[in-house]
Amino acid sequence: SVIVTTNFLENMTNVVGGDLVHTNTGVYPAGAPAGTTFNGISLYNYLIYQVSDRVGAGMRNEWTKVDGISYNSFTVGLNFKPQANFVIRPEYRYNYSAAGDNQPAGGRN
Repeated sequence: SVIVTTNFLENMTNVVGGDLVHTNTGVYPAGAPAGTTFNGISLYNYLIYQVSDRVGAGMRNEWTKVDGISYNSFTVGLNFKPQANFVIRPEYRYNYSAAGDNQPAGGRN
């Protein structure tokens, strides 16, 4: 994993990161035969605007590719801190994978 955080405005934080995963054990999907490999890469970007000490607004965009299949996720929401070390984070999230469009009825997308 590599993560870079910058504050390019007084109240705006930008976080950019990426992960690279490779396993040589049957861990995914559940019940995969021994020796099955799992390869994944992801890139993500967070933008967080701090409205006040207790309220912030944020968005996240993430692209993940697992064993040749791409997945995309976009999230927007609020961060509310009623007290230190406690955050309430309502959000809207949209997930998409073009590979899911080719699934039979009831398939996952």
